[in-house]
Amino acid sequence: MQVGEEYVKENGLSFLETSAKTTQNVNELFYKIAKRLAKANPSRQTGIKLHSIPQETRRRRLFCCV
Repeated sequence: MQVGEEYVKENGLSFLETSAKTTQNVNELFYKIAKRLAKANPSRQTGIKLHSIPQETRRRRLFCCV
């Protein structure tokens, strides 16, 4: 493991030991990746669009039980 940590430091990479079996550090890994991506490209629009249906149409569908 020391060799891996040294390689990471020398090359400016990130190192995080994870376990798929116990899920140790899995969430932390994805969080770390997301933070790096956001820093790498701050000009990109953030967030996601949840609804592609216009709001007026969605309101009508809420009360319909067809």
